[in-house]
Amino acid sequence: MTSNPTNLARLLDAAEANNVASLASHAVSMVAARSKERPHPENGWLARLDHAAVRPNGVALCDVIRDMGESGIPVTTITDDYLPAVARRFGENWVGDRMGFADVTIGMSRLQSALRDIALDDGEVDPASDMATGRALVAVPQGESHTFGAVLLAQQMRRAGLNVRLKLGAQPAELEEEVAGVDYDFVALSGGHDDVVEPLRAAISAIRGAASSALPVVVGGSLTDRQNDVARRTGADLATCDLGAVLEFSGVSIKRS
Repeated sequence: MTSNPTNLARLLDAAEANNVASLASHAVSMVAARSKERPHPENGWLARLDHAAVRPNGVALCDVIRDMGESGIPVTTITDDYLPAVARRFGENWVGDRMGFADVTIGMSRLQSALRDIALDDGEVDPASDMATGRALVAVPQGESHTFGAVLLAQQMRRAGLNVRLKLGAQPAELEEEVAGVDYDFVALSGGHDDVVEPLRAAISAIRGAASSALPVVVGGSLTDRQNDVARRTGADLATCDLGAVLEFSGVSIKRS
């Protein structure tokens, strides 16, 4: 396995659809927790991905990713290093007035689609597999329009051996129903900006009311970088962007390769 699940990129958060500045700021910070041990993505491939993601023909991005695989770049390196780095470039270009909101939106949408479509054959555990070492719910509450980080996190967790359910734009009632019917080991919620505190609080309250036992609820994302009291304000058990800390807190083991 090429990625270290205990040193994940931070949950990549985004703003509401009408909050351009917040979208840019979260795109800029989305790989702030990269491990120093990981190889730096090559600029040539980054430029090709960057260009392809905003071209009128979205198929071009798939072509570049295919070429990268054929050149010997592991698929997990593409998903865990290259795609987040391109997303950060979009944010930097927006802040520097080198890229418009429409292109940022199109580019991020295509990166997320690519992330979803890539077949992760390098050790990914099927969500229904009996080999899974734990069960987790990853959710982005209603009000967070960009979900790139949650999709990436779910894939990384699956490769670590967890059975993961991903819910995007989840309303409290949906989360309540979800945890009432499934025995999860923990729930991870993504929070990116101050305005999401109340939706997070509502989501966690619903989870608390429906869970049949003491279910650990964790909040991650750039909100935890800016505030020290996220857990208290949202009602979460833990606020962190470190998956290793989440697993330890929840008592979940992971497979080793």
